[in-house]
Amino acid sequence: MKIVGLLFRGQQSPDIEANVKAAKVEKAAREELIADQLTWITRVTSRVCRRYISRDNDDEYAIALVAFNEAIDSYSPSREASFLSFAEQVIRRRLIDYFRRESRRQQEYPWSGFQVGEEDSNPKCVTDCISAGY
Repeated sequence: MKIVGLLFRGQQSPDIEANVKAAKVEKAAREELIADQLTWITRVTSRVCRRYISRDNDDEYAIALVAFNEAIDSYSPSREASFLSFAEQVIRRRLIDYFRRESRRQQEYPWSGFQVGEEDSNPKCVTDCISAGY
């Protein structure tokens, strides 16, 4: 089976619907569809992230690949949207979820950050600070 790739932005080949249908059943067809759309996936990811995305080093790229795979599984041709516009929305939403998770994670502080060294003759941990009235 030959997978036909993206023609232009916003325009997909007429066979992509059939390729997605085959990718739901056959693992080889799924891998071929993903491999043919890697450039498109990278472009969408870069657009959402508003920066260059490296396929080797960025977590966002891995999230986009998982989201594209999820889009293959959950796409329904009976809906009015094309597959690529549906996949773009899935990628966008997964990346936004990732950004939100990461922003919450940056607001958390490890308990080890509250420890004070012995040379200061100050309490060594948070509980000692609380009990000492600091």
